[in-house]
Amino acid sequence: MEIGRPSEPDNNNGAERNAREILSRADRDSADLFSTHLEKAVAHVAASNEPSEDKLELWAKRTGRVLGLILLILLAVNLATGWFF
Repeated sequence: MEIGRPSEPDNNNGAERNAREILSRADRDSADLFSTHLEKAVAHVAASNEPSEDKLELWAKRTGRVLGLILLILLAVNLATGWFF
């Protein structure tokens, strides 16, 4: 028996394999969560999930949402730095 090594490696392999599976599943799920939210945000700004058939209305929604996003970014930068206003 060597110092630093477990005496029964067979009992430890199952727990280690289980821990690795849990970690890989958590990593995969967290990546999916971020990409799902990003896809939803892009679809919202692009108004691709709107059922309207009026092209002018869709472009007005897209323009308004993009301008709102730009305003939000400018206000956040102003809040952090006091640079603009």
